[in-house]
Parts: sequence; C-alpha cells; structure tokens
Amino acid sequence: MHPNVNTFWNRYVVYDSGYKINEYNDITKFNNNGEMAGEFFSDEQFFSQAVDKMQNYDKPFLCMMSAISTHIPYSLDGISNLDDKISIDVSEIESDEISRYLLACNFVDYSFGKFMEKLESSGLLENSILIVYGDHGAELQDLQDVKKIYEYNGKDYNENIENLLNVHIPFGMKNPDVEGQKLENSVSKIDVKPTILNLIGINDKFSLGEDIFSGKNYAFLKGIGYITKDNYYINGKYFKREDNTGIEPDDNLIKLMIKMKDEMFLSDTIIKKFD
Repeated sequence: MHPNVNTFWNRYVVYDSGYKINEYNDITKFNNNGEMAGEFFSDEQFFSQAVDKMQNYDKPFLCMMSAISTHIPYSLDGISNLDDKISIDVSEIESDEISRYLLACNFVDYSFGKFMEKLESSGLLENSILIVYGDHGAELQDLQDVKKIYEYNGKDYNENIENLLNVHIPFGMKNPDVEGQKLENSVSKIDVKPTILNLIGINDKFSLGEDIFSGKNYAFLKGIGYITKDNYYINGKYFKREDNTGIEPDDNLIKLMIKMKDEMFLSDTIIKKFD
C-alpha cells in the first residue's frame, strides 16, 4: 500500500511483472475525504483505511505500507485540525526546511499512534509481527542548520557525518513472542527479510543479509563504505564512531572491507541479471 500515484518509481510496472503480489493499493484505492498532505494522501487517513482493508485479508498475510508525510517537501497543507495533531513548538528554529521536517515527523508520529490503536482494537496486532523502518534519511539540504543542531547538543559534525546522515534510519520491531530489547550492533535493510523468515520458521534459501538476532555487526553502504557499532570505513579511511578520529585498521576491519566489495559486486550482478 502506498499513498501516492502508481507511476512513481514505475510501481504499476514493477509490481505486475515478477513480484508475487496479490494486491497493490495506491492513492486511487483509498477515499481521501478531501484530506491530503500537500500532494500526498494524509498518513492519518491512509493508516486508518489500511487497517480496514487488512481486516478483510485471508490470514496469514504480509502487508507493506509507506508513510509519506516526512518525504520532501514535508508539506502538511490540507490536514484538518492540524493544531490538535501537532505537539511540538518549532518557533525558535531558524530553518524553514527543518521546521517543516520536524512538524511532519510529529504528524507521522501522531498518525502512527492512531494506527497502533486501531490495529489493537481490531485484533490484528495480537498475533502479528510489526516492523517499522525508514526508507532513507531526511535528505535535508539546509546542512548549516543541521550542523547547528549537532553543536547545540554538544556533538561533533563533520563531512563524514554528513555522508552518513542519509543512510542512518530508524528500525523497530514488535513481536508477540519476543521480549523488548535494544540491539546496539549495526545492521541494514537487507537483514529484514532473513529476520522475518527466521521468526516465522521459514527456511531462507537465499539472502544477502542475515538475521539481526544472529550477532551481525556491520552494514554495507553502497557508494560510501561500511559501518559497525564502533567504527566506520568511508572514502578509503577508517574511523572510530565515538569521536570520528581516524584509526589504523586491524585484520577484522580489513576483512570487512573486502567482504563489502564482494557483496556489492554480487548485488550489482543480480540487478543486472534481472534488468
């Protein structure tokens, strides 16, 4: 499900030519009630109507949804009673772009809260694995104000952090069979599929990623380098994450760099094969 037109990223072609998808719902499949967030369908309405659709699905099912208010241009124009759905004050933030982005994040948070309430009241949440993650970073262009935010919070900001910002995303999971915990290791989106399959007891015959509960501690970043819990490799150099100081790599870090190049080659080869 996606609250945008199906021509974006050629979804109408991709989802009908190889992916085994039973049903795809774009913005035309929802009743927008006249409520849009800029050019996109309101996340609040989208989430609510998505639950209505899921209640009619045969079980078990897999459903993927995309919230979109936090996408550029971060517009909330058209949202009804917006003041009742925003709980933060951005009046002291100089950057218009960052203000709009934070307000959009706050609105998505509100909408997601309503989504969770409706999932629970519908009975769907009780026996479901729910995974939430970001598509990519904020892609903020006002980097001088991003730098000010870092400095205000007593954190260093440099070119490396700038390069890593757009690939550092939130990731969370709610599983009725797993107690709450926080994983400190670095993982990536290619680890989502093997994690889900292991949780539901399906043999994963092929994945580039690994189950996040396996102890994996690295994420390869195409065109950038890689990152672990303690270190990162970028532009041919190695750094400590704690203070961004350069370091001499040990054998393990060098092996990771070689593994990264091998996996990126394999990933590119797969894409070209099916292009």
